[in-house]
Amino acid sequence: MAASNENKSLALYEFKKQVEALKKFRGRGTELVSVYMTPGYPVSDITGKLKEEYGQASNIKSAATKKNVQAALDKIMQYLKTFKATPETGMAVFAGNVSEVEGRPDVELYSVIPPVPIVTQFYRCESQFVLEPLNELVNTTDTYGLVVMDGKEATIAALIGKQIKVIKQIHSTAHSKTHKGGQCLHEKTLIQMADGTIKEIRDVKPGEKVLSYNFRENKFEAATCANVFARTSKESLRIITEKGIALLATKEHLFFCSTDKGIREKYAEDLKQGDELAKSIRVAVNTTTGSSTTSEYAVDKIKSIEPCNEPGSFYDLEVPGNENFVAQGVIAHNSSQRYGRLREEGIEYYQKRIGEAMDSFLGYKNLKGVIVGGPGPAKEDFLKEKTYNYQLKILGMVDTSYTDEYGLREVIDKGSDLMKEHEAVVEKQLVDRFIKEVITNGLATYGYRQVKKTLESGQAERLLLAEDLNLYENKLVCANCNKEKTLMSDEDNDEEECECGGKLKTKESNNLADELQKIAETAGIPIDRVSIDTAEGSTFRGTFGGIGAFLRYK
Repeated sequence: MAASNENKSLALYEFKKQVEALKKFRGRGTELVSVYMTPGYPVSDITGKLKEEYGQASNIKSAATKKNVQAALDKIMQYLKTFKATPETGMAVFAGNVSEVEGRPDVELYSVIPPVPIVTQFYRCESQFVLEPLNELVNTTDTYGLVVMDGKEATIAALIGKQIKVIKQIHSTAHSKTHKGGQCLHEKTLIQMADGTIKEIRDVKPGEKVLSYNFRENKFEAATCANVFARTSKESLRIITEKGIALLATKEHLFFCSTDKGIREKYAEDLKQGDELAKSIRVAVNTTTGSSTTSEYAVDKIKSIEPCNEPGSFYDLEVPGNENFVAQGVIAHNSSQRYGRLREEGIEYYQKRIGEAMDSFLGYKNLKGVIVGGPGPAKEDFLKEKTYNYQLKILGMVDTSYTDEYGLREVIDKGSDLMKEHEAVVEKQLVDRFIKEVITNGLATYGYRQVKKTLESGQAERLLLAEDLNLYENKLVCANCNKEKTLMSDEDNDEEECECGGKLKTKESNNLADELQKIAETAGIPIDRVSIDTAEGSTFRGTFGGIGAFLRYK
């Protein structure tokens, strides 16, 4: 029978346990039988097909394998006689020789009725049970796409059931430094003038002609310096090339780099050892016509980049047109207008990358939609530009303080109205309510003994157990003096030294989590299995031991 919403988490937890248990079995040949039945399919038809397979199994060459396969099929057919109809969510039946001792067969049968409908039907005989269809059902919970972003960084994730899966983290290449003079070189940087002379950048005047490179026509030419800006900077980088060129630049200064895709612009802080900087060679320019006698430029590899704190001011030249000039023999640019355009291009590229990362959401079968969050207006601009796939449904937008994993949790919290029935939201609300009741001395309690007491007395209204909870009551006995001792442990097999010199070893072990669950089931008390994949679930496990109960009364 399909699980009710109230016991959905428990049903899914038990289902996962069954699937995990079946993974350990291996056959010595193709003797493990898997049968999948979809909802409503006639049991008699399935039995008829298995009878045919039983007859076909007589052709198996190995006598032992043939015997085990036929024994497994016979066991499944006998089991199916107990069903008048296939369960409403379908059923998977597994049977085969699971004995670990060769020559001593042990044919066992296992059946699984999943909490959600099986969508595939087949018979298979292999060396292990076929579990892929069940694994897919484990992951058929509702999925939401989550995006948290500002103008500098974004985190893209999927909320699958109770688990947040981070898909990608993206950093913007669009720098926020937009004031004139933002990209600067140290005041002693040597600038090659159009007439062949050399000047320090601080001595260049507006109206003077500097050497510049026209990348459109691939030639050096004279260009007019329209303006000069000066600023101070506490942070700068010292760039040394293999040919001995030394440059002092602020982190946001742009250089031209030669790549296998042609010339690309890079910020100084993004340069790395081995990058090839475009540089000038000795060139003569006619200052009247602005033409040069050569159109070539060379490259020079970066040998090292180190932070430095060189005293002095940093200067910026504005060179309209080509928007670059030659500094210390390297082609560099600093036009504030060009910087503004590059920033716009950077923002566009940043938004496009976020949209491309969101394409991964389309791979989830049960995607309900996408929620976008973040501080500031960047998220609104992103949604306005619509650089994401049109097939994605945007459920809404929320304000968050962060753009990392904390921001994702904020989206789940603040976007709860947009995904009311989602498992992670339901679990968060449940655990938040539990914690509130505990700290206010309200209608909640925790700990094995106290929770067991409330379950047995009928005081408990609802049982909460962590999914990964392993708690055992182990009864230890000493073989020497017969002394007994009882311990609680997260292992089902304990051992310790006895006072007599012997060893106390586990004689009997009781799974306390299963015990509490059975008491609750017998009393008809709802049970929730709390995942540790969420921050709230982790708190419940770590702070309260993974055992708690809501109370009907105090």
